[in-house]
Amino acid sequence: MPSGTSRLLHCTDMKRMLALTPLLIATAGVAQAPPGYWPPAWAVPIWRQVTSGPTPPSPSPASPSTPPSPTATPPAADSAEKRPRPPSAEEERQLAAAAMRQGNYAIAYYHWLPLAEQGDAEAQFGIGWMYHNGYGLVIDDYQTLRWWSLAAQHGHLDALFALGLLYASGDAEVVRNPRWAADLYLKAARGGHEEARALLIELLRDQGHRLGELTAGWKKEDWALLGQPQRLGANRANCRGEPDLEAAVVAVLDEGTPLIELSRRGEWVEVVVPTKALRGWLHESLLEPPAEAAPNTPRVLRPSEKLG
Repeated sequence: MPSGTSRLLHCTDMKRMLALTPLLIATAGVAQAPPGYWPPAWAVPIWRQVTSGPTPPSPSPASPSTPPSPTATPPAADSAEKRPRPPSAEEERQLAAAAMRQGNYAIAYYHWLPLAEQGDAEAQFGIGWMYHNGYGLVIDDYQTLRWWSLAAQHGHLDALFALGLLYASGDAEVVRNPRWAADLYLKAARGGHEEARALLIELLRDQGHRLGELTAGWKKEDWALLGQPQRLGANRANCRGEPDLEAAVVAVLDEGTPLIELSRRGEWVEVVVPTKALRGWLHESLLEPPAEAAPNTPRVLRPSEKLG
């Protein structure tokens, strides 16, 4: 350490350092290769460094250090004012994100953990991401689930999406649960998360036999998140399992049945039928034609309507 520099470690700093200890000694179990700076130098952020005069000599046995007397002169009142302010929560988030991009996982954890413990959703998601991917920590999806669930309770869209992925696939520590995955994808999709919407559609395709269970309680606007609303135009039509006239019929639909268009393949349209909780294919000729826009012709005013 440079002779003209001292580092101030307060109780908060010590708690953070202690929290980092398991992160630093778990190198044998990390999934990612340790960063090049490993082991960390236990650096304190720059804002905690203050410039002072020369370091006083250590007391010798001949002149033992004695505590100051009660009449000792108190420190100057303005000394605290010279200490730089601690970073804001937003600055801590930015420091953590920068450290993650650089592979400085211990530093990212140092900045995120206090925020996460105070209920910051972005920090909670970040720590869950570190546990899930083994960034400086032993992979532990139990901890991943804990931190992502806390972030999801605050409506964090990426946490909702990531939890959906976790429950859709499952692993040794998380039991696969497509129903929970669908609920989480739907909540994220309601917030505009496009990847969640796309994976929700894939999940419904994969779990077509459980469509009614996975979509129980859905509202009209939830179905509309999946695609373009349509209606059946023919008197009656066969909805097929595949886009082929020889494919098995999964349902017979009546005229006016509300549909949601998921995709197209040639002249065939993949749809879900909310009222029957099923997915299938219809030939495009069986759908109601799109409403034609009224011709854009100027209205001719009558003589009595003309101005001035």
